[in-house]
Amino acid sequence: MLYGHGNAIGDVKGILRKGHPQTLVKTFPSLRVNELRAACWDEGAHVIVFPSFAEYPDLHMISKTDIKGYASGGNNVVFMGGYGNIDVINEIFGWQLRPVAYQDGPFYKSNRNVHNTVFETTPTMLSTGRGAVYGVHMGSLPPGARSYYDSLGDSVVWSVRYDLGMVTYIGSDISEEFDNAQWHQVLQAAVAI
Repeated sequence: MLYGHGNAIGDVKGILRKGHPQTLVKTFPSLRVNELRAACWDEGAHVIVFPSFAEYPDLHMISKTDIKGYASGGNNVVFMGGYGNIDVINEIFGWQLRPVAYQDGPFYKSNRNVHNTVFETTPTMLSTGRGAVYGVHMGSLPPGARSYYDSLGDSVVWSVRYDLGMVTYIGSDISEEFDNAQWHQVLQAAVAI
């Protein structure tokens, strides 16, 4: 499931299906309680992707509970880069992630954390590309989180187990379908967790 509508969402949908044309990517256009609940309760959807929020969303308490329940049930919730996304993660899951000011790459793959994961075959280094990259201080990651790409104490790709599921963060807003092939591979890996 992919939140959003418009051309930018079409680009993300194309990235998710690239090399995997059989992959079904459903979208839901709003964060209203009924639409988000339908996405979270869809038994055929095992990943929900939230692209960068243009503005801070007003999530109802029921929606926050549904997202936590979705992750707890063995599914993966993927948030793409942005200060708003980091704040939403904190609000939903009760964490205290500290964002890092926008930064340029390169960001290096953490070989100790990618071993035996879907990130093992992703590029060894990520450059900033055409989009913006938003990291978090590694010291503010929730207990048990794994940083897959980082530089100088700031993580730009990480995930953490949440009960039976996962919460994953990809620090790039991947604003362009083209010229971000490395980030595309990382996004595809993130939804394969």
